[in-house]
Amino acid sequence: HKVALGSKKGKELLKLAPGYAKGKSFSEENGQNPEILPVLVGDLEGYLVSGCSQREDMVIFEGKEIKPVDFVLRSGVPLLSSWINLIQVNMKEDKPGPVVGDWLRARGHEVGITVVSKGLGVYRPEIGTFQWGNVVAFDRLSGKHLIQYEDGLREWLFLSLHFIKWVSSVTDQKKRKRTTGGGVSASKRLKFV
Repeated sequence: HKVALGSKKGKELLKLAPGYAKGKSFSEENGQNPEILPVLVGDLEGYLVSGCSQREDMVIFEGKEIKPVDFVLRSGVPLLSSWINLIQVNMKEDKPGPVVGDWLRARGHEVGITVVSKGLGVYRPEIGTFQWGNVVAFDRLSGKHLIQYEDGLREWLFLSLHFIKWVSSVTDQKKRKRTTGGGVSASKRLKFV
């Protein structure tokens, strides 16, 4: 089960995740709010979120963001494989569900290749704004999408864990040009390999 961002529980969790605190007022209009995924490993329960830096996933545990590897280590479960294959989704009635890797892979397949070549903004809490780019690939094995940003940086993301704003209208494209600076359109500045 997913914790709704606007719910009481979702708002409480956002206070614990410094990266989300700035962006909590975003709505799903032309975008998506991040999934706050209840997780468990051993006897420990937490919530998987995209970390404040947005460069790695984090678990909110006991009111703090910690790395998923540390969450597994604190549980006493042997770290015999990647954390993504050890931490489970906490389903309704506190029953363990699929491992996080399977869950996120399935969530990535929900949009799959249909979003490849679409423009989007990924919210960056450390700078308090969206970083604009395009989805350039989808990895079927992991469920991640490759984003190429206007500054040339590329990264693989689980889109369901991020604040996303899709470029879908002329107004959005004009706003995107204003926030990225320069007179050249964002699509002309991107170099696809």
